[in-house]
Amino acid sequence: MDKTTTTTKKKKGPRGSKRSLDKTIGKGLIIVPVFNEETNIGDVIKGLLNEAPALPVVVVNDGSLDNTKEILASLNVNTI
Repeated sequence: MDKTTTTTKKKKGPRGSKRSLDKTIGKGLIIVPVFNEETNIGDVIKGLLNEAPALPVVVVNDGSLDNTKEILASLNVNTI
């Protein structure tokens, strides 16, 4: 029986380096849109910061009328 070996080339990224999931983790941005989320936003932001501490978090507050703005200020996250 004749055995043949098949080899495949690893795909390379845009700059010629080998693709690696480890190298891409930590590159990104978390954007959280909110409107009147005072009951949830604290737990959501704390959870995101805990699960993905290397990723920056930006919260887009769409003119909340409740205490969302104050809660976000106390969490020290980037808010626009």
